[in-house]
Parts: sequence; C-alpha cells; structure tokens
Amino acid sequence: SPSATVVAIVDQAVSSASHARRETIGITLQTPFDLEGNPESSLGNLFVDSLLDTIDADISMHINTGGIRSGLPAGDLTFGSVYEMMPFDNTLVIIELSGAELRQVISEQARRGSRRVGFSGMRVEISCSGPTMLASIHLSDGRTIEDGDTIRIALANFVAMGGDRVLASVMPADGYATQDDAPQVRDVIIRSLRQRGGSISAPDFLSGDEPRWNMPDAKNSLCLAN
Repeated sequence: SPSATVVAIVDQAVSSASHARRETIGITLQTPFDLEGNPESSLGNLFVDSLLDTIDADISMHINTGGIRSGLPAGDLTFGSVYEMMPFDNTLVIIELSGAELRQVISEQARRGSRRVGFSGMRVEISCSGPTMLASIHLSDGRTIEDGDTIRIALANFVAMGGDRVLASVMPADGYATQDDAPQVRDVIIRSLRQRGGSISAPDFLSGDEPRWNMPDAKNSLCLAN
C-alpha cells in the first residue's frame, strides 16, 4: 500500500511545481510566438535576442531546430510556458572565437539548410564565387568582422560541448571552459523578459527586409553543395 510519507512528499512537490508553472514572468505576448520560418522565426529570434540582452557578449547563438521545443502562447507569459519552450537544464557559456573561426562555423552552417543555427547581434551575407563560399559577417553596430577579431559568443553548454557539431571544426582539443555555477539558459531568458516587460508581438521579431541570414539561391550556387 502507498506510504503516507512518500505520498505527502509527492503531493508537496506537485503542488510546488504547479505553483511555479503558473507564475507570470511580467511580460504579455500580444500574439503567439512560433518557429515558422526557422531559423529566423519570431520565437527563435526572441530567444537569441533575449539571451544576448543581459549578457556581456558580441553575439548569441542557439540551435533552434530541436533546441526549442514549443511555441509560446498569447497572453501573460508564465514560467510553465517558458519551461515547455526550453525544458533542458543547459547552462550559459561564453566562448571566444576569432573572426576567421566564426566565419568557418557560419560557412558550415550555411550548407545545413533548414538546420542552421539562429543568432543575434550580427548579420551574415553568404555569396559564391564558383565553388568557393564567401561569408561576410557584420555586427549590429555595423562593424565588419575581420579574421583577426576576437568575438565573444553566448550559447548553451550543449553547443559548447560539441552538440550538433556546430563548433566541431574549431573546438580546441581540451574543449571550452564551462563554469559549475553558470546560470541556466532558461533563467537568463526569463531575466531578460522580466526586464523587458510590457507587451510584445511576433511581427516585431521577424527579420523582414533585413534578414540575419542572407543566402544565395541554393539551386544556382555550387558552393552550397561542396
């Protein structure tokens, strides 16, 4: 028969979780946010923008395909909705790449099609010169990233540890340093949304006429297939 002690512990845990699930973040979504248009979806852009907002980094990067598991419904945003969007306990990592290394990562991502990473803080222009891919990267302040520049990138420890092989070609032999006391990515997102406050809508986070990823026509671009 059920142990009354264990049942009491479970009931208390369920009650606590239910309370946390209903807790409001302090921001209202006028429209739902979803992954349509991935990686430059309203939800994906909101995620990486929020990750960068409160962090000392040049850009943020995230695997939107698979790394974001659920859209956000319209209305007062709750912790439960954010948790469903990001159910992983990934922690924040700041890494540094040279401009040349970042260009290499972006060039590899350009060939992935729909599985490309989402990012905030920069704009990418991919072009082809025959079979050669050219990647031009500009920070939000308009500065063009040069090969010798050092770029600080905010991302989840899953990516920093080799997840989805985003950084595989540039990762040092001993990997990237992580911190045991680093905040969870989800908590960073929540902190940013709390600070933003007010109300937001999905169209405000769509790239429109200035996409973050600027790609050539894949059918006529040999460099995308190499």
